[in-house]
Amino acid sequence: MFDVSGDAVTTLHSGTSGNSTVLVDLDGTPGLITTLYGESVAVYELTAPDAPVEVVSQYVDSDSAREVVFDASLERFYTVGRNRVVSLAFDGAGYTTLDAYERRLGTRQYRDVALAGAEDRLLAAWWDESGGSGVELFAVAEDGALTLLDGREFDDGVRPRRRQGPLERAHREPRPRGGRGVTAAPRPSAALPGPLPRPPGVVTLPARRQPPPPWKRVTPRHTTSRLSPTPVAVLASTVSVAVSPSSVTCVWTVPSPSDSQTM
Repeated sequence: MFDVSGDAVTTLHSGTSGNSTVLVDLDGTPGLITTLYGESVAVYELTAPDAPVEVVSQYVDSDSAREVVFDASLERFYTVGRNRVVSLAFDGAGYTTLDAYERRLGTRQYRDVALAGAEDRLLAAWWDESGGSGVELFAVAEDGALTLLDGREFDDGVRPRRRQGPLERAHREPRPRGGRGVTAAPRPSAALPGPLPRPPGVVTLPARRQPPPPWKRVTPRHTTSRLSPTPVAVLASTVSVAVSPSSVTCVWTVPSPSDSQTM
């Protein structure tokens, strides 16, 4: 206990090792609620700040009372510690343990706790020895029963990640050099969508190859006349080709206008 009313800080009382200390009003009397040695929770009366008087204390379990939170009526208390979240009832004279959630897999150090909603939800922050950290959400029943609802694990201490369900627990490997070793099942790739449905009344025709242009002019080096029984080489200046679905017509022109041939 310290006196900070003046310019200097003065020690009034030093003794029991406590944590998670909160000042409260005990029916008009100043009081203090704290955890002791990480294993108990206690209520003190502070009529004389330099001589706190213990009203009641309750041993919870070893490393099970690092932090404590309570409702507005001081009737329900909740403590957290190593692998445990505990609910207790307080009647002004003593504590009664109502329920305890115990984590069976690995070691999880619950470090802070807070009530949420209409005091029927409990948030517990945690860290573990592999470097992970996160928060878990519990439902609190009227009889003090605790039920784990959901949780988030913080990726590298920054971004929350959804807690895996009972059938899809993330397997944590030993930490490799240069980063954390968390492996999870690969996500299935999304299936490509199939062909889009046709609108009603729309018919899709197969693509047709476009015919060549009606006239195609080329200038060959030489050609042969089929009108003479003996092949005769003819020097043509131009050749025109006409293509239709049923026939092909070729016309070439030689230097003399009278020598034009059609085939």
